[in-house]
Amino acid sequence: MTITGLTNGTTYSIKLRAVNDAGDGTASEAVSVTTPMTTPDAPTSLVATAGDGQVSVAFTAPTSDGGAAISNYKYQLDDGAWTAFDPAQTSSPVTITGLTNGTSYSIKLRAVNDAGDGTASEAVSVLLGSPASAFEEAKEEITAVIVADATRSLSSTVATNQRMTRAARGRFIASRGRGSSDGAGFAGQNDVPLDISGTASANLMSISTKGSVFGQTGNIEGTKRRLVFGDYDLQVDTETGSTTATLSGRVAWEEMISQETMLGYYVGGEMGRSAISGAFEGEQTNLSLIAGGYVVHALTDTVFADGFVSVSAGRNTLQMADEVLSLEGEYVTQTLTAGGSLTGVYDYGHYELRPELAFSVGTTRIGTISFEGEAYGLTESGLSLDARTITTSTLTLRPEVIYALEDESLTASRSHLSFAPRLLCERTQSTTTTDRCGRGAEIGVNSSSEDGLSSASFRVMMDRVGASNRTSYEAKLQFRF
Repeated sequence: MTITGLTNGTTYSIKLRAVNDAGDGTASEAVSVTTPMTTPDAPTSLVATAGDGQVSVAFTAPTSDGGAAISNYKYQLDDGAWTAFDPAQTSSPVTITGLTNGTSYSIKLRAVNDAGDGTASEAVSVLLGSPASAFEEAKEEITAVIVADATRSLSSTVATNQRMTRAARGRFIASRGRGSSDGAGFAGQNDVPLDISGTASANLMSISTKGSVFGQTGNIEGTKRRLVFGDYDLQVDTETGSTTATLSGRVAWEEMISQETMLGYYVGGEMGRSAISGAFEGEQTNLSLIAGGYVVHALTDTVFADGFVSVSAGRNTLQMADEVLSLEGEYVTQTLTAGGSLTGVYDYGHYELRPELAFSVGTTRIGTISFEGEAYGLTESGLSLDARTITTSTLTLRPEVIYALEDESLTASRSHLSFAPRLLCERTQSTTTTDRCGRGAEIGVNSSSEDGLSSASFRVMMDRVGASNRTSYEAKLQFRF
């Protein structure tokens, strides 16, 4: 007879007795038996992690140790000879040293006990300590750096287009206020040699400065004009320390195509530089060409609609490195932005109500980026990742009230106080999609000199969007020469 289900390498004391219809018989004398030991089963679920000249292999221990404790493991590289770990390693993970960086290995493990070598595991492959392996490990961080920089650049482009269109709307509204009987046309001061303005703002996540240099010349009738813009935008991410500086220049042409509509179009260039900090250190430069247009239309005497659209193409050069990996790459981006607003202007003498509903959308296609990488003393080209497309969009409802501080008439007062509650929703799409809505308010004060050539303003903006609170402060100085 055979007794099954026993454990190898275990000593058993065995007795037997017979059974008939009357019941169990008398037990025999005990006999001592030791089952033979066998070799262990195979390790399973191998996971290899590359290092500098070595690899760590995690695994699940054999289901059966064969009846004897596992005393060591052996490894095999590329179907070669089996090598025992010295000193012995008896648990997961095990580390294989003395390997060559930049080399791919096929690795198997087997357990060893007093009965001998166990069954071999399935093979696991690993590329050891190469630029490609380091790049693969850091791909998520690299993508995050590129996407963050492109998002800041896209925000800067959208903001510049919004400022341009908002200024055009202001010129259009001012011209209608003057009327055509004084011969001023759509601009009372059709020639401006130089106009300089600048702002600075800060919140818990970023510090930003913006500004522009502006000049214009026009015809005597005031129906056409040429404008020259120079904008700068500096943004600092206080979480990572990364900075993005953008300088752009544009030439625009405006024309009154009817009494109710003004049309503008422009061409220009943009140059940006980012200092990257955080998981990676480095810098990125960008050179772009941009073209676009805008329109302002009077729906009624007090309601105005405006919109803009722009396209641009940029060439980017990127250098970045961490403690292991150094990368250099070049890539081309294409950007499209569009936006518009519906604005009312209601004059009540001592104050003015300006409700505004505005939207903007911007998208930058980054696509596949190729890099040359250096790591572990090796250089490799052909490294690549797909950063895809970044899209940002905003919708804002902003009713603003402007009060005169020095005169009964708002137009006659040189100092004003403004208050604007607002509702806003934002969406950002890149590697993930984020939707946030919230509410906030702005309060500001501004004052201009008696000759009208200089002005200063200060504004506080507070928002709660999603789960985050934002508080920004903006100071602006403007000089006209």
